[in-house]
Parts: sequence; C-alpha cells; structure tokens
Amino acid sequence: KKHVEQALEMARKSIVLLKNKNSLLPLRKDIKSIAVVGPNAADSTMLWANYNGFPTQTVTILEGIRGKVPSAKVIYELGCNHTADFVVRDLGNHISSTAGQGFVSEFFNNTGFDGEPVYKGLVREIHYTTGGNTQFAPNVNLSNFTARFTGEFESPIDGPVEFKLSGNDAFRLFIDTAMVAEVWENEYGAERIYTLQARKGEKYPVRIEYMQRTGSADLNFTVGVRTPVDLAGTVSRVKDADVILFVGGISPRLEGEEMPVDADGFRKGDRTNIEIPAVQKRMIKSLVATGKPVVYVMCTGSALALNWENDNVDAIINAWYGGQEGGTAVADVLFGDYNPAGRLPVTFYKSAEQLPDFQDYSMKGRTYRYMTQKPLYPFGYGLSYTTFRYDNAKLSSYKIKVGEAVTISFD
Repeated sequence: KKHVEQALEMARKSIVLLKNKNSLLPLRKDIKSIAVVGPNAADSTMLWANYNGFPTQTVTILEGIRGKVPSAKVIYELGCNHTADFVVRDLGNHISSTAGQGFVSEFFNNTGFDGEPVYKGLVREIHYTTGGNTQFAPNVNLSNFTARFTGEFESPIDGPVEFKLSGNDAFRLFIDTAMVAEVWENEYGAERIYTLQARKGEKYPVRIEYMQRTGSADLNFTVGVRTPVDLAGTVSRVKDADVILFVGGISPRLEGEEMPVDADGFRKGDRTNIEIPAVQKRMIKSLVATGKPVVYVMCTGSALALNWENDNVDAIINAWYGGQEGGTAVADVLFGDYNPAGRLPVTFYKSAEQLPDFQDYSMKGRTYRYMTQKPLYPFGYGLSYTTFRYDNAKLSSYKIKVGEAVTISFD
C-alpha cells in the first residue's frame, strides 16, 4: 500500500497543465457524459515507460476516469493508432485456459523446457522485459530460461484475426498443433505476425514458447482485429458527449534505446521529427470540429510540437508516462481532486527548425539559457487551478542608489 501511495504521489506531482481555456478544468463530477478517445487511454504498458519493473496492478487513464465518475456515461473509442492508419481492436479477453481468463504460464530455469517449472501462474497480458534486472516471474533466471504460455482463443468474429509476437532471444507460436510463427535464432527486436481466418464461436488452442539465452529478454504478444482508421465513425459515436478527452501523444514503444522501430517520425528509438503523429492530428481536428469542449491528455517522454493543438483545443495536460497509478493521477487532476503544479523540465519547441544543429557541440542556441527564439512552452512552464492577484504594490523608496536595498510591499 505504501508503494502504491508513493507511485500516486509521483504521478500527481509530475503532471503539467499546459492550457486551460476559460477554466474548463477541473471538470464537474456530476457531468452526464464523457467521451474518451485515443491510443493511450486504455494502454497500461505505455504508463510503465522504459527500464521499468512490473507492477502488480496498473490503473489506465480510462480506468481512472471511470472510477472517478461512476455515475457518468463514459464512451470509449480507440479512434486511431499512435502512427499507423489502422487500428487493432484487442481481443485478448477472448483467451482463456484451465485456470481462468488468460494464459497458463510455465517458466523453466533452463533452455530446454526440462523438469518441473520453477513458476506457474495465470497471465492475462504477455508484456515482459528484464530491463532493470526485472524477472519475468518469481524464481526465474534473468538469462538461460524458457517459458511456455498455453490457452484457448474463442473467436468473436468471422474473418481475419491478427496474432502478433515480438521480442528477443527466441519465440514460437502454435495455433492448434501447427507452428505458425518462429524466431528461434537470436534476432534482436524480432517481430512476427500471423493472420488466422477465424470463424465466430470456434475455439483455437494457442501455445507460445519462449527461450532466452544471454543479454536482455523481451516478449510481447497481442491478438486483435485490424481495421482502417474511421474518423467519421469515431466522431459520430462521441459527438453527443458533454466533453471529449483525447488521450494521445507517443509511447515508450516508439521512443527508447536501440529499438526496432521504423515509422513516420520515429526510427530505431530516435525521433526524426517532433510533430504529433499525423493520424492523431487528423483525429484531434475531427474532434474539435464537433464544437464540443476538447481536452488533450498528452503522454510522452520527450518534447512535442503541438502548435495547432495549443491554438484550438480547450485544455492540454502533459501526463508523461505516469507509472502504475498514472490513470488515477490523471483523473484526480481532471476532476479537481489534485491541483496540478508540475513544471516542464525541458523546453517544448514550436518545430524542429528551432533546434540547434546537433553536430555543433557549442552551447549556442541551446537550452533555456541560450535559446533566443520564443518556444512553444519554455523550460519551467506550467499552470495550476489557483489564481493569484496582487494589489497596492508599494516600494519603500522610489530612488535607489547602487548597493542600496529596496522593499516591495503589497496587499
């Protein structure tokens, strides 16, 4: 409990309020309906950032909002992906096993699945890493181990279902008894996708095998349905809400260190521009066009250029990657149970053109100390819900000599 409270305190204190037009925030708790849209709203692993451990429970931003206003109608729409022009509707809740919803997991401290497992449990999500010397499960080695995940997928649809595995060192995917994807030689950051032509109501046994020899270990699995981004459809389903929250930004799966990423604006963990991804910008513009108040809840680990958003949305919150209690903290700020007081620890630039040449190692034009242009948000910027007013300011003397002190008083 103490650790959870500390996680919540850190998440709360880190949130930065960047804009609050006409004091839209905090929202009233008796609000009738709220639309929550965006790729980061229901993403728990996004909140963990990089070099993370694995909390026993993570509160997503969507869960935090629903928990804060249980009597309100909360309309959730994924809306769009972080960067791609398609979305994958998650079907992970359609996997079950003899132990309940999810996979039965078995871990072995050898590379041959030999003997009895050193740990056996039930997992609903397969998102593992040994970053920060975090074990996949209790009593499991950090290297030279294997894992097996066994479950059954019951398809809720007729049509193509996408099974996606990524990680290192080695993994295999079996549907029924057939191996449909394999990387059994070390291929850093490998990813494999298998598309199953599923029938509604049919059950498909699923088995994932994983092997780690040396170095860092990662394993991620998702199952879902891929569909094109439908801006008009999303807008039609959320336009009647009293307020629209867009929970977007970027993700630690896009920015990091030596990552197998190649997308618009991102390459191998680096940023190739600082703009909000184009598909998200189109979604935000569509939401603003409804005429309803729009709050942009931004999750990021680095600066973003959000000039249009700053000019056109009603409120902006920078929630960073808030950790296991990130969703609770965001809801606390949105509904006034916590007064945001965070300040930006970096400069937010208007565009990449404001950045100095990275091959020039002089300090000219760098950081808040030497930048001569006006940024979007300067280092140390941040608002709060508190208003201040100073009246009747007076100087102790209106003529001051060099070296003399002066006192300023006010009501």
